[in-house]
Amino acid sequence: MLTCKISKGIGIIRKMSNIFPRDILLCLYYSLVHPYFVYCNIIWSCYSNNSKSDKISILQRKAIRAVFKIKMCDSVSTVMSSLNLLTVMQINILQIGCLMYQIVNGLLPDSLFGIFYKNSDTHSYHTRSKNKLCIPKHRTKMREQSIHVVGARIWNLIPDNIKTAITLPAFKNLLKTFILKEKDYFNLKSV
Repeated sequence: MLTCKISKGIGIIRKMSNIFPRDILLCLYYSLVHPYFVYCNIIWSCYSNNSKSDKISILQRKAIRAVFKIKMCDSVSTVMSSLNLLTVMQINILQIGCLMYQIVNGLLPDSLFGIFYKNSDTHSYHTRSKNKLCIPKHRTKMREQSIHVVGARIWNLIPDNIKTAITLPAFKNLLKTFILKEKDYFNLKSV
């Protein structure tokens, strides 16, 4: 369902690519395709299988190719990095990071904070990771992909200078800049 809606948007962009200039096509991308990558990304990316996420990533690259008229043999990553566009997986990391910032800093209801706890809450030893969130034990793949596990892992990977941002918009900007600079820092295979 999601891939069909994205494909329709890409089709419209392709049909308009011979008529409109690149800046209007980029506006079409942001209005017809990009919202599907952002809306409820935390939910559908955590609980979908990898083939679904791969299809959506392929569709994102197709949309960028349609906007900038890039050949199939050429890479899309240089255009995305020059425009500071995040991939679907990077959008997911950014949104989970923002959610975790809100939970840890008490900007969301207390019932959500009860899901996560620090290592220092479980023992009194002074370890390097005492301020990191405890990653819940899991047996199944579905539990491993849940926000309980993925959220704690991503929060633990975020550098402390970003975690201590005063406001959510400042945190979001710092994290987005970090994600764009350090593309391989959040290795999603291990997250």
